[in-house]
Amino acid sequence: MEYFYHRFSEDRCGSEREKRWQDVEAILNAGINVESTLNVQHLESLNDVVHDVTGVRVRETVPDRIVHEADEVKMVDITPRALIHRLERGDIYKADKVEQAMGNWFKEGNLNALREIALREIAREVDEDLTAYRKDRHIQATWATHDRIMVCITPTKSSLRLLRRGSRIARLLKAEIVAVYVESKPCDQRRQEILRNDFPLADRLNIPIVTLHGEVAVEMIRYAREHNITQMVVGHSSHSRLHELLFGSLVRRMLRELRTIDSLLVAAPQDSE
Repeated sequence: MEYFYHRFSEDRCGSEREKRWQDVEAILNAGINVESTLNVQHLESLNDVVHDVTGVRVRETVPDRIVHEADEVKMVDITPRALIHRLERGDIYKADKVEQAMGNWFKEGNLNALREIALREIAREVDEDLTAYRKDRHIQATWATHDRIMVCITPTKSSLRLLRRGSRIARLLKAEIVAVYVESKPCDQRRQEILRNDFPLADRLNIPIVTLHGEVAVEMIRYAREHNITQMVVGHSSHSRLHELLFGSLVRRMLRELRTIDSLLVAAPQDSE
């Protein structure tokens, strides 16, 4: 198997293509494997984040798909202080450029922020690999590699308390959080009004909403398993005991099916939201 080592840079070296990442695609299309290096600040989706943190607008960017399509991604990590020491020794830039670099890009705060961004990106890549592995092997048991919270939204009653409670738990645990709503039938005016209150609150709390279609219990359970949810926030059933005996209980079914997931059953409000 042939390999070609490539480094993304602004130096075009006579290439007929405009961008270095296009060179990588051409080499891959020719059946040659590519090993390449890339600084995290050059990822296209992070351009605004990097600018907000460092005050520097990176002009040369690489589409995220180039990284996502890679067979293997490795992170080369070094502490900011160690990197600054290398800079001071002249290992990165020539002596006449060191002072300018330390006053701009190579500030310790900038480097700490970029390091955290890189760690989060590599963690996301690993998480996607883990999800694919579990799916390929039909693994349904929860692997609590880190906390993921699912808030179960229902259009039959307000979910405001659930969203607030889930948001607080996510902040305390520094966990991922998502609100899941299953549309099982067209919403009447009352249900639409409930959702019109729930969705804006989720947006204000920075909780992404996933809308699914189908049978509520089936879709909620499937989503929790496929996305390795570790905690579930649900509301008490508003049905009577007789109704649950006759028709079953959605909450009880979910608790029974998702035994490996911690579940928080939020008390119903005494007054209307």
